[in-house]
Amino acid sequence: VAKEGVAFIAARSEADVLAMGAFTATCYRLRRWDRYALPLPFSRIAVAIRAPIRVEKGIDRPQILTMLSREMTRAMAEAENLYRRGR
Repeated sequence: VAKEGVAFIAARSEADVLAMGAFTATCYRLRRWDRYALPLPFSRIAVAIRAPIRVEKGIDRPQILTMLSREMTRAMAEAENLYRRGR
């Protein structure tokens, strides 16, 4: 979940933001709100990194959070697809 702090820092510094996602089926999931996963030893993990989100001067923080959340969701789906295809 994209948090306000990332949007604040990106807006202040006009820095690009990267959305990333990872997936593995061989893990232990903690019973937390974020479904934190601890991969088991020797697990295969797929990682997807989306194109940078350019934060221009004057863009509002809720808009940054919306774009970042959308790209994080896509990155997670892409990572799972990569894992399932065995790449």
